[in-house]
Amino acid sequence: MNSENNSNNLFNRLPASTLSTIFVLAQNPQLSLLNKNMYKASQKVETVSDYVLQYALSNTENSFTRNLLDMFEKYTKINMNEAIVILVFRKIKNV
Repeated sequence: MNSENNSNNLFNRLPASTLSTIFVLAQNPQLSLLNKNMYKASQKVETVSDYVLQYALSNTENSFTRNLLDMFEKYTKINMNEAIVILVFRKIKNV
């Protein structure tokens, strides 16, 4: 129990940019439930758009386009957020 509190305290002290990077690279949406700081970092438009792109680029079973469509279909909340979708497409242009 004490080691769990210590590891949670460590995550509480990390900057938001580091938490965002961890969330994106982990590709595990459940990680947002770790603590309040991770939740806040995972909800940022920039973080969500990076998460979507990382998923689309790292999943080699399907094409990049198919992966994007799958992500937008699976997570309709992302698809409904215009700011996220626009940022994803802007980043695609730079990939």
